[in-house]
Amino acid sequence: MTLTEPTHDISLVWDEINDDDFDRYEIWRTAYLPITGVNQGLKQFIIGTFKDSWYNIGDTVAVTGSTGNDGNYTISAVTESAGATIITVQEAIPNATADGFIGNVLISQLAGIVRKGYYKDKEMPIGYYYYVVYAVDDRENYSDPSSIIQKFSPMDITPPATPTGLVAQRSTKYNSVELYWNETEQYDIKGYIIRRTLNPYAGTPTWETIGITKSNSFTDSDIPKGIDTVYKRTDVAYYIESYDTSGNVSSPTLPTGIFELPIITGVRVNLDYLSLNVYWDKIVPEVSSEAVACLLRVKGSSNWVFMGVSEWPKNFFRIGTELLPDTDYELALAIVKSGVHEIIEHNNPGAIGEFKILGDYTTEFPGGDYLAIYESSNLDGQYLINSSSYSAPYTTIQTNGTVPAKYTVNGVNQARNYITISGDHVLEFQDKKVTISIFGSTGNDGRYRVLNVDLYLGQTRLFLMEPLPNTTPDGNVTSGTLINLTDLLETIQTPTQVVPIPDYDTDTTDPIGPALLKTDQDPENNRIFLNWSRIAVEDDFLEFHVEVNVLGGDFPITVADMANDYFQVAGDQRPYFMIGQRVYVYRSTGNDGWYDVTNVTYTGANTRIWIDGNIPDPTADGKLETDYAWILLDKTKRTEFEAYFQYSSGTTYWLRVRAVDRSGNKSLPDSCITSTAWSNPFSNPSSLLLPQWLDYTESYYTTYKNTNMRRYNLTINAGGQDTPWFKRFVLYFILRTQTTVPWSFFNLTEDEILSKTKGNTFSWDTDQFYLPITGVNTGAGTFTVAGDVTGIFTNGVTFTVYNDGNSPSNNGNYTVVSSSYAGGSTTITVYETIPSGTVAGGIGWSIYVWPAVEDVNGIIWPGPTSSIREINPTI
Repeated sequence: MTLTEPTHDISLVWDEINDDDFDRYEIWRTAYLPITGVNQGLKQFIIGTFKDSWYNIGDTVAVTGSTGNDGNYTISAVTESAGATIITVQEAIPNATADGFIGNVLISQLAGIVRKGYYKDKEMPIGYYYYVVYAVDDRENYSDPSSIIQKFSPMDITPPATPTGLVAQRSTKYNSVELYWNETEQYDIKGYIIRRTLNPYAGTPTWETIGITKSNSFTDSDIPKGIDTVYKRTDVAYYIESYDTSGNVSSPTLPTGIFELPIITGVRVNLDYLSLNVYWDKIVPEVSSEAVACLLRVKGSSNWVFMGVSEWPKNFFRIGTELLPDTDYELALAIVKSGVHEIIEHNNPGAIGEFKILGDYTTEFPGGDYLAIYESSNLDGQYLINSSSYSAPYTTIQTNGTVPAKYTVNGVNQARNYITISGDHVLEFQDKKVTISIFGSTGNDGRYRVLNVDLYLGQTRLFLMEPLPNTTPDGNVTSGTLINLTDLLETIQTPTQVVPIPDYDTDTTDPIGPALLKTDQDPENNRIFLNWSRIAVEDDFLEFHVEVNVLGGDFPITVADMANDYFQVAGDQRPYFMIGQRVYVYRSTGNDGWYDVTNVTYTGANTRIWIDGNIPDPTADGKLETDYAWILLDKTKRTEFEAYFQYSSGTTYWLRVRAVDRSGNKSLPDSCITSTAWSNPFSNPSSLLLPQWLDYTESYYTTYKNTNMRRYNLTINAGGQDTPWFKRFVLYFILRTQTTVPWSFFNLTEDEILSKTKGNTFSWDTDQFYLPITGVNTGAGTFTVAGDVTGIFTNGVTFTVYNDGNSPSNNGNYTVVSSSYAGGSTTITVYETIPSGTVAGGIGWSIYVWPAVEDVNGIIWPGPTSSIREINPTI
C-alpha cells in the first residue's frame, strides 16, 4: 500500500483491498513530541501534553534536535503532573537545556482500527508523527507494512515536492505558449509559480515571474511582440515551482520551452547512492539522429566528460561512475548529429593510434576534432583526431597519443564457443554489454556478442553468442563504439539540458542492524521460526538477509600479534580464510574493524590469519568474522522468517540477521544477533537426500574438433529422489594437482557447478585434465606453464610430469619450492633436479567432484566428505 494525504489534520488515505478474507486495517504510529523541561538530577524529560499511554516502562525512546541530549534512552517510569507527561529514564541526561523532541524508536502505538481506506488522527499536539498501515485477514494474518509516512503537526517547514513532467508547446493562438505538468499529490499544495526567460542561451538567463495558478496548466499569452511562436521556434523557456499553505516553495523544475535548435524535452534526473539516472521524453522537433549523448562536469569547470550514448528507442541513461561527495555537478544531454560507428579494428603503432570503421566517413572525422569511444573493454575515453583516410571498405582514423593495446587470441574452443586471451581482463568485460570484433584471424573475423566471461588458469575466456567458424587460435580482439565528440559538444543547449546536481553523497555508512532475535522450532515439520525488532527506521533501508552457519558462528581470537601482524584462532580454519578476503574483528579491546588477509598458515594446533596493516592492540580477545562461513537463506523486508532446515539429526547451526540498505551496505557483524546453537532433535528424513557415493567411467577421443577430450560418465546414488523434499542433484568440481589440497563446501561458487540434474547419471566432456609445459630451466630448477596458477603451486605441493618421451626424461614427481607469475606465465621452482632442458610433456590434474542435493526450498545440502570422488584422468 502507498499512503497519501489528500486532506489536513493528519488524515491518511490508501487503496482498499478487495480480498474475500479481508477483516480490517490497523494504523500504527509513533510520535516525537517537544521537550518542555529537563531535570538532570532525577533523569527526567517533561512533555507539555499528558500522553502517558504513549510511553511504557522499558521502551526505548530517542531524543533528536536537542542541545546535547540526542541519543537513545530506556524508560524507567512514566507519571503525570499538571497536565504534563514526565518520562524518567535509566541513563544520565547530559544537558539541562529543554529543547528537541522525544519519541519511541519503534512504531508501536496502535492509533486505530478501521475497515475502510481512510483514517483521521484527531487533535494531535505539536510534534513529528510516523505512521504505517497493516491489512489483517479473518485468520489474523498481517500484510507487510505500508510505506512509512512522516507528518509535522501543526507546523510545516518542509518545502513541497518539485512538480514533474513540465511540457511546453506552441499554442494555436498567436504569440502564445501552453504549459502542462503533473499535479503534485500533496495535501497542502496551494499552487504553482510560473517563471519565464526570453534569453535562455545567455550565460546568466533573466527569469521573471509571469503567473501563479492552482491548476496544473498555464497559457502564456503575454509574449512580447516580435517573438512568433507559431511560425518560428523562438527562444523562450519556462520553469515552475510549487508552494504550500505554509508558504514553503519547492525547488524549480528543469527549464523547458520553444527553441530554434532541436531540444530534448522532459528531462528528469533521479539520484540514488550508487548511480545517477537520467530520463527524457523526446527530441523536438524530430531529427534524423536517433542517439542522445550524456556528458558530465564539475560545476564551474569548462571541461565536459563524455559518459556514453543512449540509442533509440531507449530514452534513459545510467551513470554508474562514482561521484565525489559534497560536489556540485552539471549534467548535459546532447543530440548526436553525426553517426555512431562500431570499431572494426584498432592498432597502436607508437605515438599514433589507429581505429577502423566500416564505410567512408572521412568528412565526419576531420583532423583537429575529438572522438569519443564508449562500450569498449579498454578503449573508453576521448582522443584528438590527427587525420582520417578511406581505403575501401574502411575509414582509418589516426589519433595523437598512444592507445591501449589490442588483445591477441591464443585459444579457440568451438565445443563451448569461447576464445581466450592472456591475463586477467574479467573486469574489463564483466557487467558490460560488449560486442567484440575479431580481426586478422584465420576464418573468425567478424562481430561477436559477449555472453559471459571468466578467468581460468590465468587466461580470460570470452564466451560468445555467435558461433566460431574456425578452430585456429590466432587474430586480435577489439571492441567499442566511437562518435565525433566535437560535433556533440556543439549541440549542448544552455540551460535547457544542463542540470545542477547539488551535494551528491556516496553512501558508505553501514545500516543499523536488527535486535532481539528470537527463535522457535517446530520439530514435527522440520521448521524453525525467527523474529526480530527493527531498532531504527532508515530512509534507505532495503531488506534483511537471513543467514545460517554450521561451522560455529565466529572464531574467538587467542593471539593478537602486533609485531608480526597476525590474529590466531584455535584449530585448523584454513578453508574459511582466504588471501585477499576481508575479515572483521568485533567485541575486542582495541582491534575492532576490517582487515585484509595477506596469508593464512596452520601451526598444527592453531590457524594464523596474517593481515595487511597494523594491529592496534595486543589484547587477545574479541572475535574474528568471515562471510565465507555464512550461507544466505533468504531476503525479506519483514521482521520474521520461517525456514525448513533439513540437516541430519543432531546437526548444530547458528542463525543471524543483517540489515541491508539500497547502496548494498550491510550492518556490521557485531550489530547482528547470532542465535544460540540449536541442534535438530528429531529424526530428519532429509538425510535420505544426501548422496553417499559417486562413481565414474572414463573414455577419451584423440581428436575432438581438434581438441583432446575426455568423457566421464558419472553415477550418483538415487536414494533421495523418492522423498518429497528432493528437487535435483548438484555436482561441484574443482581442479587440483595430484596432491590433495583441503577445500570446503562453503568456499564453492556458482562457477564451480558442473551440473544440475534430476537424474542420477551425467556425462561430462572436458579437456581440463592437462597443463602443457612451455619452458624448462635445469640450472634454476624451474618449469614454466601458461597462465597464473601460483595459487595452486604453493610451497610443499607435489605434482607429476607426464608424456615426456625424450631421453633423459623429466617424467616423475616434483615438490614446489615457490611459484611466480609474469608475462602471462607461471614459473614453478622445484626442490628436485630436472634431468632435461628439452620442453616436453605436461602436468596432470586431478578432478574432484562433490555431489550435493538441492531441496524444494532452493537450499543446497552437500553430501558427506566421503562422497567426494577424485577423478584421475588417463594421461
